[in-house]
Amino acid sequence: MKYEEMMSKLHSYAPIENWFSSHEGKERFFQQIQIEKTYQTILEEVKMETVRLRSSEIPDLPYSLFKLFSQTGSRKEYEAAYFERRRRLNTFALMVLIEPKNEENLANLHEIIWYICNEYSWCLPAHMSNDGESSRRIQEDKPESREIDLFASETAFALTEIAVLLEPSLDPLIRKRIKEEVRRRVLQPFYYYSYHWEQADHNWAAVCAGSIGAVAIYSHGDDHEFATILTKVMKAMESYLSGFYDDGACLEGYGYWQYGFGFYVYFADLLKKKTAGQIDLLQSEKVHQIALFQQKAFLTGNRTVRFSDSVATGNVWLGLTHYLNQRFSDVDIPKKEWGAKYTDDHCSRWAPAIREILWLQTDVKGKPWLPQSYYLEKTQWFVSRYEVNEKLYAFATKGGHNDEPHNHNDVGQFILACDEDIFLTDLGSGEYTKRYFSKERYSYLCNGSHGHSVPIVNGHHQKAGAPYRTSSFHVVENEQCDEVGMEYADAYGLDYVRQLERSFKWEKTYSPALIIEDMYSADRPVSFVSRFMTQIQKINKVVGAVLLVGNEQCLRITYDEQLIQVQENVLTFSNHFGEEEQVVALDFTVRRPMDEAHIHFECRFEKKG
Repeated sequence: MKYEEMMSKLHSYAPIENWFSSHEGKERFFQQIQIEKTYQTILEEVKMETVRLRSSEIPDLPYSLFKLFSQTGSRKEYEAAYFERRRRLNTFALMVLIEPKNEENLANLHEIIWYICNEYSWCLPAHMSNDGESSRRIQEDKPESREIDLFASETAFALTEIAVLLEPSLDPLIRKRIKEEVRRRVLQPFYYYSYHWEQADHNWAAVCAGSIGAVAIYSHGDDHEFATILTKVMKAMESYLSGFYDDGACLEGYGYWQYGFGFYVYFADLLKKKTAGQIDLLQSEKVHQIALFQQKAFLTGNRTVRFSDSVATGNVWLGLTHYLNQRFSDVDIPKKEWGAKYTDDHCSRWAPAIREILWLQTDVKGKPWLPQSYYLEKTQWFVSRYEVNEKLYAFATKGGHNDEPHNHNDVGQFILACDEDIFLTDLGSGEYTKRYFSKERYSYLCNGSHGHSVPIVNGHHQKAGAPYRTSSFHVVENEQCDEVGMEYADAYGLDYVRQLERSFKWEKTYSPALIIEDMYSADRPVSFVSRFMTQIQKINKVVGAVLLVGNEQCLRITYDEQLIQVQENVLTFSNHFGEEEQVVALDFTVRRPMDEAHIHFECRFEKKG
């Protein structure tokens, strides 16, 4: 959108009126929610955090912590203190809204804002380049370039929105400090310089640009500066959307859909209000499909389709979901028990936290995810939920390629679950460290194909890069049996392997089962292992079968014992939160090297005992 067109759509704007008709209306809203049953859980969680934070000190961010990432590659020490500061910011800001006459809460809010404004950088050390320059100068005669990452942008958004919502309460010096620091650290650098994430096709574009766009909308800047910033933000949003196929799937995983698309929506909402509805970034069919991804990204309950850098469970931002449901009536609203708790976001982001209150609808009731199959054709995902005898079964698989955002080498990966038990699993995201995002990424069990339920061909794992992919992927859906097939020899890059096929038959019957066929042919005899990953603790071996024993159900995996021998390998990995977990690799190995083989597995659910 050009400058002239942008300016023609900008209308006079009073930020507080985007949420409330007046300051008195704001006070009435926060008084009313204290007696509304819908809000009681989140309000209680905020108040409990307030008690905890009042008895603790604001954590320091010393040089020794700041340098730790460059010295050891560890992120968690600095980030724990950094995010604890943001938790204080959010909590005391919310409490001032809830209890505007409480002077202690206001004093604590003033103090944490001052601390944040004094921070050396709002960026995380892991996102800062060695020489302190991640942006390219556009005009040499302008102020020095400053780095802007996800959290610098979010901090600017948070402080600016808090200043708007709490304008009558905040000390004028605090409001002045916020305005100066946001302008110095974020608005001016973005106006003068370009950043790598402006052309990103993943969450960085939406979060950074969306946050800066929100700041610009709230800040009432110079018309030319405002229009220039908004024009750059709009281009970044286009780049973000380019990372999605028309089927709307988020290749980064559910958590990054929640994060990136969430900030896209926050900005879109403010921009629509700013332009009196003339610019609506949610009106396209592609955005509609992206909004529908959430309900396709779950297996059973709050257990996610854990492809890419995802975590095992994904608690839903209900406020965001209610907002999307108002725009798109086919967006499903889940049970409130699966809603995110206030403390669930370990990064303590303000934008979703406040909207979990402001966007929550009192007259909306959720329900379990529908038993349904979803074929995301361009992304090459298939997800199916099937219910029988009050039990929910789920199967998911993927094709794709090995250069996806937050990529894992996982072409042909699958997950199989029943209710609380994930019988055949995906490890999802490992602990983020310097090495995790280096050339050694695929040595990690979470990321390399050796940590996924995919074959090991002649001792080789899948390779990283866009050429390593499926050459075909097809799905046939019907009421009683869904069939998925793929050819993915290219994922291994072995010129002597002519064919590698995997097919699934998902039998949706009284006794659900997944039938797996692995077939290969090669120019010479090769060794072949079909590896299945499980975190089920109890595993029994019987003749021609392995039994995975869950809470109420078992999964019996039968195979041809004349062709295959099975071995259990216990492996360990560090999960996203730095906690060590164990997983068992069930290696079904063809007994002798062969130039071709057809391997059959039947994975059938049965009642425990």
